[in-house]
Amino acid sequence: MHRSIVVLVVLLTLASCFSFGFAEKHKPKPKAKPKATAKKATAKKRTTKSKPRIVAHYIPVSIVSSDEMMCASRQCPMRVTTVRLVANSTSPAVDEQTTFEWSVSAGKLNSVGHVLSWDLKDLAPGIYTATVKVSDQHAGTGSSQQQITVVDCGHCNENSSPCPVISVSCPEEVDTNGSLKFLATVSGGPLLSTPITYLWTVSSGKIIKGEKSKDLEVALPSDEDEVLGTVYVAGYDSRCATIASCTSKIKKQR
Repeated sequence: MHRSIVVLVVLLTLASCFSFGFAEKHKPKPKAKPKATAKKATAKKRTTKSKPRIVAHYIPVSIVSSDEMMCASRQCPMRVTTVRLVANSTSPAVDEQTTFEWSVSAGKLNSVGHVLSWDLKDLAPGIYTATVKVSDQHAGTGSSQQQITVVDCGHCNENSSPCPVISVSCPEEVDTNGSLKFLATVSGGPLLSTPITYLWTVSSGKIIKGEKSKDLEVALPSDEDEVLGTVYVAGYDSRCATIASCTSKIKKQR
């Protein structure tokens, strides 16, 4: 009986091992997970064209005027009252695309590009301003101004110009044994103060008389070849040219 029990245990053990081995052999294998194929992200580079950088710059500009002073026309409608202004620039950027914008404080204007025709007819005496603004296609800008003075010159039969015409007369050549005489002549232009005043200077020699009058007499020098006499006239607008001169040569005795 003991032997039977041992045999039974052996048989049961063998049966258990056989069934475990069979189950392991026929156990369904798990399905392999598909390998993840990572796609390489190929980011497209955006190629955007950079816009050219525009840098603002200054355009140098100046104005040339045909006149800086003129007579008022209220008392004489026949007077010329138009001035011509031209805007110039040394900038190489100025071309056909450059614009010129004109404006005036009074009067009528007619502009074509950089040239302005400005009519100051019937304006009262005073100072008037023209302005030009310049701009180009490259953010460049510039501006300039020009002032014109309108002067009361009286009626038509009086002064025809805002400034006087001053001249000095003297002999072309003079002997050493005599004196030298200069004469100042003033015409036109409205007076701001009366009477007219004169002041003479000479390059050489000695003033005998007339230092503050229109006639001047000078004693000749002994060691110079010529004498320059210059007169300064006062009583007119300070913007007018009020200086004139004359030169006389001295004859040398042989």
